[in-house]
Amino acid sequence: MLTSADRFVMEVAASLLAEFRANRAEFKAAKYSHLIGCLARLGLTPADRQKLGTEKPREGNPFDEF
Repeated sequence: MLTSADRFVMEVAASLLAEFRANRAEFKAAKYSHLIGCLARLGLTPADRQKLGTEKPREGNPFDEF
């Protein structure tokens, strides 16, 4: 869950993402690394979502009990 304390990181990530989408050819590797770092801090990468301790979905058919 994001809070107001995450506002600055979210703003930086949004700015970098907008810049990346506007001109990918001119987007430097260092900025790309910084963008990925911001997304990771916010839990928005697959690897970082696993660290959040969210519950894994149950395997099997949910209708088996019927």
